[in-house]
Amino acid sequence: MSAVMSDTAKLDDELNQMILSGKAFPDAFDRFYADDVVMVEGNGEAFQATVYENITFVPRVLGQSLAIQRRKAFQVLKWVGLQHRMNAFPLELSGGEQQRVAVARALINDPALVLADEPTGNLDPDLALDIMNLFREINARGTTVLVATHDRELIRRVGRRTVTLEQGRIVEGG
Repeated sequence: MSAVMSDTAKLDDELNQMILSGKAFPDAFDRFYADDVVMVEGNGEAFQATVYENITFVPRVLGQSLAIQRRKAFQVLKWVGLQHRMNAFPLELSGGEQQRVAVARALINDPALVLADEPTGNLDPDLALDIMNLFREINARGTTVLVATHDRELIRRVGRRTVTLEQGRIVEGG
């Protein structure tokens, strides 16, 4: 996890709480994290299960009905353009498709905040731009999206508000 993400959302296992932007969320930390804040990391890593099983993991753990899981899964897969890959396994997917599965998994419960840590680090420039445009759509629908990346050219192409950090201090933007 990058320094930005570490400072933005800290999980304190010993105290069983989440600290988000300096505010502690004790007791219900697991439920809060599962419902309101999700992390998309750059490796697009997925469980060794089908796309459907991957993205319905959290709703299944939260006890949502199969009907709700199916509806939500189809919705988010359609949104990321992978509804036709619902029964595929991770090794059958391209890097870009694996990353879109990670995004779909993050979105299935309509989180308030998406933390994306180097979400395009392993993708070619065109696929990276596709993922960033997907984050723009997510943001336009009302979800706050925080992306940490070292790819300045990609950020320039996306044209969104940026904050530049050096040695943990804001040196530009903010």
